[in-house]
Amino acid sequence: MIFDMTSENETSSAEQTEQSADDKSIICKICKAAITRQEDRVSIQGQHCHTCTNPTDITYTIGCFRAAPGCRQIGPASFEHTWFQGYQWQSSVCAGCGEHLGWCFNNTECFYGLILDRLLSQQC
Repeated sequence: MIFDMTSENETSSAEQTEQSADDKSIICKICKAAITRQEDRVSIQGQHCHTCTNPTDITYTIGCFRAAPGCRQIGPASFEHTWFQGYQWQSSVCAGCGEHLGWCFNNTECFYGLILDRLLSQQC
């Protein structure tokens, strides 16, 4: 399966209010560490935002990003219960405070699915 990894560069007025003109960082809601950037938004399966439910019935709204240098991966990578067929997932946490922020999805290309309500300056 091939995914569209094109950028999405639109920014809402609410996002612009929270950011200075020079700062397009998306930050951790807990510790305010820079996690990713608006420019790193990507479409996966035709959309940036996805609503996904895990096997324990917890539902997340995630946004997809080509890079998240403010995250670090923990635990083993797994294909089990993946939300994106053909992609392994690995938990991603804030490198600053350790808050669970989402997952890194990897096959031949990598993207991050970040939990939007755990970030600031990111809306669907």
